[in-house]
Amino acid sequence: MGVIAMKCAPKTGMHVSLTQQVQQVEDTYEQLSLALGEAAAANLFSRSVFFVSIGRNNFIHYHLRNVSGVQMRYLQREFNQLLVNTVRQEIKNLYNINVRKVILMDLPPVGCAPHFLEEYGSQNGECIDYINNVVIEFNHTLSYMSSEFIRHHPDSMISYCDTFEGSVDILNNRDRYGFVTTTYACRGLGKYGGLIMCILP
Repeated sequence: MGVIAMKCAPKTGMHVSLTQQVQQVEDTYEQLSLALGEAAAANLFSRSVFFVSIGRNNFIHYHLRNVSGVQMRYLQREFNQLLVNTVRQEIKNLYNINVRKVILMDLPPVGCAPHFLEEYGSQNGECIDYINNVVIEFNHTLSYMSSEFIRHHPDSMISYCDTFEGSVDILNNRDRYGFVTTTYACRGLGKYGGLIMCILP
């Protein structure tokens, strides 16, 4: 069973859209069809698990910092819906090449990241509710979309992963999971070490 990972904007300074990555998967499917035959390629893809994660960098690098001016083009709810519509379309494109098993990740509590604790003036490491509320709305929309997709495509299996609640549990019970702190970044600058990316010692 194969696993193919797809993420949008994998690193700061890079941008490979989910659409482009799905196109690469479609190209791979075509190449495998030529090499193995279409039936074998379809069977391989139907047994493979595809990991889809989108939104984290969109929120951090484009929306919350408003680097691209996206806030002037979309209201928050419109922006969330735009991202979810993109995911729906690309999962449909994967379905069209016989992908049936998808792990779909939601967003973690971005408002608890050290950078935003610093930027929004968190006094004692409290998460930024404004940001997390935006993330929660996105996650609800994404979850509803995945349920609707399964309803319309009953032979598909989308495993929706609730990373938000899992992360909140770790933040609230850090000792149980072996963490000394959950508010400080590694080797960064500022009160929570999150002003810039991790720097070398």
